[in-house]
Amino acid sequence: MSAPMEIIVSTDSSSQLWNCSVFDVHSGTNLVSYRGGNTSPRSLAVLNDEYLLGAQLGKNFINVWEIQRKDQMQQKIVCPGVVTCLTASPNGLYLAAGIAEALYLWEVSTGSLLAVLSRHYQDLSCVKFTDDTSHFVTGGKDNLALVWRLASVVQLDQGRSAEPLHVLSRHSLPVTDLHCGLMGPQARVATASLDQTVKLWELCSGELLLSILFDVGIMSVTLDPCEYFLFCGGSDGNIFQVSLCSQSLSRDKTFQSDSDGNQVFKGHRNLVSCLSVSMDGTLLLSGSHDETLRLWDIQSKQSIRCFTQKANMLVPVGSPATPLPRFHRHLASSQHAEGQDSGDVCLRLGLYTQEEEETYLQKAEKLFSLMTAVTDK
Repeated sequence: MSAPMEIIVSTDSSSQLWNCSVFDVHSGTNLVSYRGGNTSPRSLAVLNDEYLLGAQLGKNFINVWEIQRKDQMQQKIVCPGVVTCLTASPNGLYLAAGIAEALYLWEVSTGSLLAVLSRHYQDLSCVKFTDDTSHFVTGGKDNLALVWRLASVVQLDQGRSAEPLHVLSRHSLPVTDLHCGLMGPQARVATASLDQTVKLWELCSGELLLSILFDVGIMSVTLDPCEYFLFCGGSDGNIFQVSLCSQSLSRDKTFQSDSDGNQVFKGHRNLVSCLSVSMDGTLLLSGSHDETLRLWDIQSKQSIRCFTQKANMLVPVGSPATPLPRFHRHLASSQHAEGQDSGDVCLRLGLYTQEEEETYLQKAEKLFSLMTAVTDK
């Protein structure tokens, strides 16, 4: 079995020729481009490795492309309002979109709108699933990040409103980005904010583990696969690397560059809007409002490649097994009522045949084997 091919999927909000482009990480070759519209920030997603989704900038619909289709016929998912953030669950069964202050959750196999969650007081800015799809986290301009348990949201009784598992309320200005680590319910969550801090939380308890103060607002955040380092994109164009293995690490700290792994990547001339680390943990990809993408070698802190464009990014990719259904804009309460009148039990089953999921130990062993192979090279 060949190793997975690592690619860059990026968007340029100002491009007149194309919406999304796919690049080879190592050669920088442009593999394919997708035309039609412009994608808004935090609104680029890959669904089931079959579809590429991008929320149209300032409009109430989501552009959809089949990844392997050569003629690139564009589809659209019409939404109840302008989408401010978008993500697909890792198992490909759910699609979540932030629209104003509410989160809309769809079931991909049927297109049914499962829930509308209105617990934020201002517009949503970001949403992410955990790696096992058991939870998701939303961040908003109301300074809050909310942790949701998917099982409590996807319920048959539409009369009850779901409540968040935890309310993370320690930020004093809008949450700009968040990142969910590995290990499902045991994951750690990083949140970035305009209040010049990045905070690290324990997902299962909602406990604050670490708060780091910077001298600029933080616009983007990510963790490396082993979660040894935290990478934070600043509004001044700098990228800050924070070591999570330092012996002197206290719960509240101010960032200072030192020899313990706390370093600064310099090269961008405007705010860093998105960050992603390669699967082997050796490369860092950054997108900025200076209209460039930069690929960095993490160990040397050197920029090894520069792409000229504005960007949203993903580092995740046959033709789709089934076409996407029509996505509904209203909760399907009438459908559930019909099922109850007939005495039937309504079960939500995925359209795709699900293979047995790997355990966390198997995932860790695979990751260790991959990193060992890279080290040997």
